[in-house]
Amino acid sequence: MLVLIGFLTSIYILWILFLVCLTIYLLNDYIFESIFIYKVSKSKLAFIPIYNKIILGKTFHENKLGFGIFLTDLFLLIFLVLSLTITTNYDTLIFISIIILLILSFILNTVMSHLIIKKYLKKYVDIITIINVFTLGIIRPITYFLIRNRGIHE
Repeated sequence: MLVLIGFLTSIYILWILFLVCLTIYLLNDYIFESIFIYKVSKSKLAFIPIYNKIILGKTFHENKLGFGIFLTDLFLLIFLVLSLTITTNYDTLIFISIIILLILSFILNTVMSHLIIKKYLKKYVDIITIINVFTLGIIRPITYFLIRNRGIHE
């Protein structure tokens, strides 16, 4: 019985650790990306969480991609709130949905960042994208923040 309680406790602690890491990642993404979007688009709406993805898509003429990122992040937020508030038989389904949405959001954000960085740093875009993938997207908003004052090279 004690082994089962210890096992369940460790699973719960891993879930909480996962949520804490996800929160830190989302805050990093929100802060640096919002500053970049505000600098590029001059829109104060850039500081509205999740909606700033639509503005990012409009600014760089990638409306469908921006809207896709908006939807995945919105559903991700909904499922995260559900996972913390509802304890039912659907916990596994919610967890699997969160993982799928995280992977989809990562792929869409990586594609969007590749297209954006290509406009600023044509020479290094592939290297930055590979580093972005290996760091699981942590570098992406920091890269946005660092290139916010550069001009677009077309």
